[in-house]
Amino acid sequence: MLLAIDSGNTNTVFGLYESGDLRSQWRTSTDANRTADEYAAWLGQLLALESFTLKDIGGVIIASVVPQGMFNLRLFCRRYFDCEPLVVTTELDLGIEVRVERPSDVGADRLVNAVAAHQTYQRPLIIIDFGTATTLDIIDEDGNYVGGVIAPGINLSLDALHRAAAKLPRIAVERPARVIGGGTIGSMIAQVARGWGAADVVMVDRMPARQALAADLGFDHFVLSGEGDEEKKLLSFGGPFDIVFDNACTEQTIELAANTLEIGGTMVTLTFPHAGQKLIAPYLTAYRRELHIVFSRNYARGDWDHTFDLMSKGAIDTERMISGIYPLDRFVEAMDDLRDHPEEHVKVVISP
Repeated sequence: MLLAIDSGNTNTVFGLYESGDLRSQWRTSTDANRTADEYAAWLGQLLALESFTLKDIGGVIIASVVPQGMFNLRLFCRRYFDCEPLVVTTELDLGIEVRVERPSDVGADRLVNAVAAHQTYQRPLIIIDFGTATTLDIIDEDGNYVGGVIAPGINLSLDALHRAAAKLPRIAVERPARVIGGGTIGSMIAQVARGWGAADVVMVDRMPARQALAADLGFDHFVLSGEGDEEKKLLSFGGPFDIVFDNACTEQTIELAANTLEIGGTMVTLTFPHAGQKLIAPYLTAYRRELHIVFSRNYARGDWDHTFDLMSKGAIDTERMISGIYPLDRFVEAMDDLRDHPEEHVKVVISP
């Protein structure tokens, strides 16, 4: 049987092949310091679960972009399989040509992508690989690698944004975000969460009329509060959640947020408290789930610049949040409408 090892920057994948068919595969985090004996102990146990042993493996092929880990992988193959692994490089006869100025600069991951894509489709292709880095590679009709570009991956970009902008919480791409309160702030925060990379955005509000606004702004789900089973409904939309923005900050909404966050999740409160208002936090739930609670009020200049940048790129649509335009001489009427009909109005504009 053949063991194929794909050692990437983040994960290393082991695939077991028999007569060209994939029999099983396993994934571990990439660690250049992991020893040959540690690989054997880990893989040996996983093979046993599939009724295989290390002795069933007669050959190994490795594609790696982590040079520091190659010594231990080679030693692992020599010691436990009694073979020299075939390591993917441009010096191998891959059945394709690498037609760039410096072929040795093309990573093994991009080479095996090109070979596999050509064997599967037999036509000119652009290959996009979303990993720690995002790569776009071009192969011609004969399968030859003719060039490509590389850029930071999505999670790497989000990590950099989070580190550079202290006010921006880390949002995982693969997980949804939830926003309680669909008013002006809630609507903008939900759009910013999408702009930061949240896969899905769920809005919670007590006013049915705001469901239409949520749909107009492209949010994925809307939960009407006050009808019961809010927690169950929220969790059905991809919960528990990484992050919750609470724009209401009542005892009920804070408890709802805490109960629907995953372990280690973050709750961001965005409402300015009234004089004398007491905030009752679900301490025991927050303690058990190791939650992070952020009280956000002050904003730095960089936060505004980033928001304006998102607006200029269309990530935030402020026009759809404007529910009425009033001339200056109807200012009092506009304020009365905002106060008396919150289900109809999110934000009004006073035109001079």
